Amino acid sequence: MFKSKEIKDLVKNQQGTIFGPLIEKSYGPYIAGLQMTPEQASALKDLIMKKQMVGANIGISMLGGDVDAAKRSELMQQAKTETDAVDQQIKQFLGPDNYTQFQAYEKTVPERMAISTFKDQLGSGPTALTPDQEQQLVQAMSDARQNFKFTTDFSDQSKFNGDFASMFTEEKINQFQQEKQQLDQQWMTQATNILSPDQLSAFDKFLAGQRELQVVGMKMATKMFGGQGSGK
Repeated sequence: MFKSKEIKDLVKNQQGTIFGPLIEKSYGPYIAGLQMTPEQASALKDLIMKKQMVGANIGISMLGGDVDAAKRSELMQQAKTETDAVDQQIKQFLGPDNYTQFQAYEKTVPERMAISTFKDQLGSGPTALTPDQEQQLVQAMSDARQNFKFTTDFSDQSKFNGDFASMFTEEKINQFQQEKQQLDQQWMTQATNILSPDQLSAFDKFLAGQRELQVVGMKMATKMFGGQGSGK
């Protein structure tokens, strides 16, 4: 299916539609703090979108049935080159000081997206997250994740070399699942000082659901890229 140019173009267009609201939600508070003109804010969002689309487009290219390990390695290098180029554009646009702040903020984006989803699940009832709770939780989770050492960190695309068959194996996925549960427990410990008991219970269920979704996605990747249970 993914050999069809029409299908690839359709998926790319859909991704552009999806990334726009996600960028607004994830980077909106940071951009608002820069006090830019609407035109400047729009230009920065376009650059962030451009960076996000590099990985998305390369990912689509990898889904073709005729893409072997060597080609995937080439595509990963291409993605790194293109991403680095966009990063330089962002640095030139923001200036050195603001770019350093941008890099620090960007490291917290995975947690911001997760907490945004959790916040939406809680809704506006008695267990709703306050802005202060949201910020504290994002920072605590981000700090814990950046200090946690995964044996195989599937969330760090810089570690991907294109040899997905040896990366997406049953053994490594099981190990990641165990380590992710350890990280989630650290998050729960931190959250004890931030959330109410009812919020904490909901957060525990939320993390379990997120782990399950991750594992399902990685198992699909194992089937797609031909990983073996032995990890060899």
